[in-house]
Amino acid sequence: MRLASTAIALVWMATAHAAPAPAPAAKAEIEYLLSAVATSDCRFYRNGTWYDAKAAAAHLRLKYESLAARELIRDTEDFIDRAATKSSLSRRDYAIKCEGLAEVSSRQWLTDVLISYRAAHAAALRRDGVHVKAWDFLKLGLVVMPPALLLALAGLLLT
Repeated sequence: MRLASTAIALVWMATAHAAPAPAPAAKAEIEYLLSAVATSDCRFYRNGTWYDAKAAAAHLRLKYESLAARELIRDTEDFIDRAATKSSLSRRDYAIKCEGLAEVSSRQWLTDVLISYRAAHAAALRRDGVHVKAWDFLKLGLVVMPPALLLALAGLLLT
């Protein structure tokens, strides 16, 4: 009995720290973000070097696949936080510079793209007769908007 209890405890501890695989909706959002990076005409700063959009997207995809294989990506926000914000080795932040626009952090750029994507999908769902509850929309806004506003204000202060 003691051996069985120990085995159950070890299995429970091993699985307690593993994040579930991303839901299909999160996978679709992540794929959209990777595609947006690859097809942008922006340059991406990583570890002291500027890369073109296709190289940046390939790098982010490798990081995503590695983290997802280890079940470290639960949702799109995890992808942005763990794979697309800073170097895993140097811990230096990634940045994005698009033609005619100020340089921004990759977190800000990807968050803006994600907000646009979700807004477009919410509109399409409403058009198709699917309604998003106001409370769910408000919760998302409360999570996303404060950091976006702070980053925008910081950008204004630095310019």
